[in-house]
Amino acid sequence: LSPPGFPGSPVDAYNRWRDDLAVMQRLGVKHYRTSLAWGRLFPDGDGTKPPNAAAIKHYKAWFKAYKEAGIDILVTLYHFDMPQALQDRYGGWADERVVADFTAYAKAAMTELGPYVRTWLTFNEPKNACFLGWSTGIFAPFVKDPAAQTPAGSAAGWRCMHSMVASHAAIAKFYATLPAPAGGGKVGAALDTEWTIPLNASSPDDVEAAQRYIDFRLGIFADPLYKGDWPASVKARIPPSVLPPISESLRRDLLAHKPTTFWINHSTT
Repeated sequence: LSPPGFPGSPVDAYNRWRDDLAVMQRLGVKHYRTSLAWGRLFPDGDGTKPPNAAAIKHYKAWFKAYKEAGIDILVTLYHFDMPQALQDRYGGWADERVVADFTAYAKAAMTELGPYVRTWLTFNEPKNACFLGWSTGIFAPFVKDPAAQTPAGSAAGWRCMHSMVASHAAIAKFYATLPAPAGGGKVGAALDTEWTIPLNASSPDDVEAAQRYIDFRLGIFADPLYKGDWPASVKARIPPSVLPPISESLRRDLLAHKPTTFWINHSTT
């Protein structure tokens, strides 16, 4: 749908990137964020197969033109678009098999498109992708877990989070080995949260509650990426039968490849 007076879709970068580039050049824009579509590079999500050559060619032309125009491109690898084939095959992010498929996709994207991209974000709002997709069922793939409204929360949602943390670690580890010109940039994730302040700043309970909210909204992905483990308040409240542990080997990989920049989507408070 388009606003009145604007023909076509206003959000169609895949087909209109040349038009977007012309606008950005007129405005003097120097930074641009976009997202790849996993299903375009790997139509059935299967990382054991070669990537779709037509998709690689398309993105390469797009990103090369932006780089030559002096625009720094920030690319997100996963923005709520699990290939349906993988959802059908094993349940998508709620199954650890997804780590290998997603990592293969990321490696292909980074290797082929890396010369034109200096910043890679593995995930956009992973907490929302997992708990709105595999827990409450508000986002695709619309999986409603009956346990979502219990204090422990959705086991599928937490498995999804663990799969994304493990995928991020594997991708960051790979990117660190990728030589120039494809390598040498930054890897992170776009996180999101609202902000909270204690109702009574003199109340230890209120202070703790405000921090706990941030732990469960932001820390459930930020803490693993920057500190190598789930927040302490999360581990204290989510039973081990629901919260997958972060292994020592995964913790080592996370800490060895911590992002050097913090990225956040902040929509409202």
